[in-house]
Amino acid sequence: MKKEIRYLIERNYLQGALNEMHTERMKEGYHPDFAIFFPGADGQLGKLSLGSWIGLVEEDKRQGGNRAELRQLEAEFLQIEVSGQAAFVKLKLLRKGEPLFTDFITLLKMEGRWQIVTKIYDQHVEDPWHLA
Repeated sequence: MKKEIRYLIERNYLQGALNEMHTERMKEGYHPDFAIFFPGADGQLGKLSLGSWIGLVEEDKRQGGNRAELRQLEAEFLQIEVSGQAAFVKLKLLRKGEPLFTDFITLLKMEGRWQIVTKIYDQHVEDPWHLA
């Protein structure tokens, strides 16, 4: 079961959202109600929906060059835990050996297949996507 989850994360997250920017894989591996949650302004909870995230990946893909290079990340699987139909994955993402994020990803097994349902993260560097 852990191999199935690792494959899903590698194919649909690491290659879908990141290295290959293959957004069709994102649509396959994520629940439609997926969201990334993060600390927002003034203590508010920030939320990025799957559709918005796919839009950001597509924009980076269109821009190519430096924007595409920023998405070339390596991953270290730190933990995969499974309990029945629920699972949790902890990943460290690095760019050229520099730690950028620790991701905490939750999954549910629904309709006979694992789906990524949420992600939260800890950011290790300021402005990793060079947005400022």
